[in-house]
Amino acid sequence: MSLWSPSNILAGVVLSIRRPFALGDRIRFGEHEGEVVEQALLFTRLRTARQIEVIIPNGLFLKAPIEQLSTASGLILACEVRVGYHVAREMVELMLLEAAQRVGGITDDPMPFVRIARLGERAVVYEVCVHTPRVHDQDRLLSELRERIVDVFAENRVMGGSEASRPEPV
Repeated sequence: MSLWSPSNILAGVVLSIRRPFALGDRIRFGEHEGEVVEQALLFTRLRTARQIEVIIPNGLFLKAPIEQLSTASGLILACEVRVGYHVAREMVELMLLEAAQRVGGITDDPMPFVRIARLGERAVVYEVCVHTPRVHDQDRLLSELRERIVDVFAENRVMGGSEASRPEPV
């Protein structure tokens, strides 16, 4: 799709009127996720967590959903962990919430929560979700959350044994 196509111009006008996102917002569009750093009539520029700039022709935004990942109050971060069925669900949930509480920059409003994302053949995939107002620290906070998960699981001796008993980031 050429940047100068009429559909990009029309889409640029529609985006400027509807405003599904603004400069500084974190969005996911198709395979691209990043901070909106420029909105022009013909294209939108995203900066990924790895500081790569991606230019998306505006016409594409009319063809697929846009996921708004950040709000005025911050961002919900999610980390998946696979744990064997032999570990009690209540214990896993308590450990994941304890790990979340140990991460700096995570807020209590909304409170961190744990959900079962899916059931695997040999393990349950849990997802711990936390809120942060520090949108630009997403990668560092997720890394710290993963570190705290490993620490808490080790303290509770849930690391040993079979492969299915180890918490595995998904």
